[in-house]
Amino acid sequence: MRGDGKHEIAVPFGCSQFPHDTHESSRRCVEERYPMLAYHDELPRGGHHPAGERSSTFVDDVRASFRSVR
Repeated sequence: MRGDGKHEIAVPFGCSQFPHDTHESSRRCVEERYPMLAYHDELPRGGHHPAGERSSTFVDDVRASFRSVR
């Protein structure tokens, strides 16, 4: 996910990291790719399919992400 300056995505962006996801990136790497990072959270539980595994946690995080860009 490292940004090289050529492939930055310049829109407000929210990122939730789940500990058992198949791809994990540090906040620094996410910020390199998404310079307008508006929300970042590292959750204590969940994995590759958080909407099915931890639906209430997932929904709360999506709502928090959208609140941050209002």
